[in-house]
Amino acid sequence: MPVRCECKTCGKVFFKPPFTVKDGRGRFCSRVCLYKNTSIRLKGKPTGRQLFGSAGPNWRGGIPQKECPWCKKSFTGKVRSQVTCSRRCGLLLGQSKRTGDNNGARKKNPPKQKVCRSCGRLFSRNNGEVQKRGSGVCPGGGKYYCSNSCSQKKLWQSVRQMRINQELKSRGFDTELEKSWPWLVSPFSKNKLRVDIFLEKFSLAIEYDGRQHYQQAFAKGTEALEKIQKKDQHKNSTLNSRGFSVLRIRHYPVNMRQLEEFILLLHKETHSGRPLTVVVKSNDELFQWLKKIRSYHCHKTSLPP
Repeated sequence: MPVRCECKTCGKVFFKPPFTVKDGRGRFCSRVCLYKNTSIRLKGKPTGRQLFGSAGPNWRGGIPQKECPWCKKSFTGKVRSQVTCSRRCGLLLGQSKRTGDNNGARKKNPPKQKVCRSCGRLFSRNNGEVQKRGSGVCPGGGKYYCSNSCSQKKLWQSVRQMRINQELKSRGFDTELEKSWPWLVSPFSKNKLRVDIFLEKFSLAIEYDGRQHYQQAFAKGTEALEKIQKKDQHKNSTLNSRGFSVLRIRHYPVNMRQLEEFILLLHKETHSGRPLTVVVKSNDELFQWLKKIRSYHCHKTSLPP
């Protein structure tokens, strides 16, 4: 049953439920009377809605301006606990704290440094970082290669090509694998053509030709063989016109002592303005070419075309 109450501000009689009166909420008939009574106690301060904000009794100076830790902009949040200026900045900030070097699991078990199988640089496998190359350690690498470009280059390399390159490097030659130029393109697809091993100091391009370059292989037919041979001829003529000699090796293993001497002698021909294209099918044929070049330098006889 409602309880009869009397307002302490205006004296109006009103009725309230018993449990509200028991809690002490049956003293005023309305909020206006409540604000008026509060203003009397606060000695002339504004009444009603004006008691909120800077005029309120619990005012602490408002929410101060902050700097967003992500976008570095100053903002005034809706609540004091707001950290970022927007929801997007908050999501990006939380994501950055869970990836890369800020990951708690990574701090306990840091990634091991590896050697790239293509370029030989050090890299660490960080899945949260972009794959890119730097001057030192390459972050963001995969399992075996430091970047996508290195892994794609590796797809073009054969095992014998890599072994010949390693032997040349061990003998002091500065080599470059899968070298390409904007002017060296395929006559059919206009895509870039690559040189297996390039020695810039000696102006020499070394190509290791598998059996698909001179006989039918992999069940591709005669048309594919003719296309490959035309592409090789176009590569030879283009490189010769640019002043580079071409050595095509069609046998393995290669006598590296003869190959080293052949590169040094062929460099004199290229330096004198006579770039050549030499196709070697065996170590004996390489030795015959060595004899021809030696005789040319000793007696100035004409070299074969």
